[in-house]
Amino acid sequence: MPRRSPGSRGADAATPRERALRQVRAVLEARGATRQPIVAAVSGGADSVALLRLLTDLREPLELTLVVAHLDHGLRPESSEDAAWVGRLAATLNCEAIIERPLTPPPATGLEAWGRGERCRFLARLARDFAAAFVVIAHTADDQAETVLHHVLRGTGLAGLRGMPVQRKLDRDVRLLRPGLGLRRAELRDVLAELEQPFREDASNRDPRWTRNSLRNELLPLLEARYNVRIVEKLLGLSRQAAEALRVVRRDARRMLRRGVVDATPNSVRLRIGAFQDGDPASVREAAVLLWRSQAWPRGRMAHRHWMAAAALLRGEGPARVEWPEGLVGLRRGGMTVLSHAGGAGQAPRGSPS
Repeated sequence: MPRRSPGSRGADAATPRERALRQVRAVLEARGATRQPIVAAVSGGADSVALLRLLTDLREPLELTLVVAHLDHGLRPESSEDAAWVGRLAATLNCEAIIERPLTPPPATGLEAWGRGERCRFLARLARDFAAAFVVIAHTADDQAETVLHHVLRGTGLAGLRGMPVQRKLDRDVRLLRPGLGLRRAELRDVLAELEQPFREDASNRDPRWTRNSLRNELLPLLEARYNVRIVEKLLGLSRQAAEALRVVRRDARRMLRRGVVDATPNSVRLRIGAFQDGDPASVREAAVLLWRSQAWPRGRMAHRHWMAAAALLRGEGPARVEWPEGLVGLRRGGMTVLSHAGGAGQAPRGSPS
């Protein structure tokens, strides 16, 4: 076996920081997130602090302007200390920091949904204020595995098995980007250790009342210890396979919608049944999901049986009239399917949805 010369280094000898930099840089360049402002969501925890340090290393080569965003939900006594700490870190790294509290008070129930909603609105607004096309958040491969497992336990289709996409729409002209999805949580801890960079510990991350915490701290370690030491890797593999399958299904669904939509208003769509009759059932169901999304119709209460009924109606099968949650109705009339939302009758067609 050839001996490496003293002082020589190959890719296998790269430091944790160098390996993580390659991963994050590859994602930013592939998504066009270079030569522009970027909003970085930083909670103060290990993952977001590590990502911020990597982004500051990439600031000059990728010509980035970094804006650090921190929303203090005010739910913990020490949350104001976390916010102040993030502000000091940003100043040390020569980044502008925007630190705010939610505009609405926390509700008595539904805290997780409230927190997510407030955070998304905050990040989208900052992106618009700074003309940033991307908001970067520090989800890791471990977060992805937890998400997939959570969806499996609740019951899911391909979209749930896929987990979190690397990029998704946050606002009209703003994309949410997850450049750390290919990195394990332990790898980011190694980056922090290499840089001797401290971070904040959030005690609420150990509270088993939150589903994400119990998955992370109880169920996944149990599965790893008793059933498969590579459970995270297996869940990530399932996520990748589901993503590949979903791309094919959505391609077919969009093709059917292009052929099938006759006209549409914000509250009504007419479709040709013939465009869906020969479609694969999974693709027709996905066409219904994409149609609901393009119309901005409510989907929160739509269960699997509702999507099955929508697909059947599009294919010209089953009852001629179907009702769904939130005032949505479908009718079959000859060779056409008409979908309408409450209050939308009588509006003039405006062409097919995008």
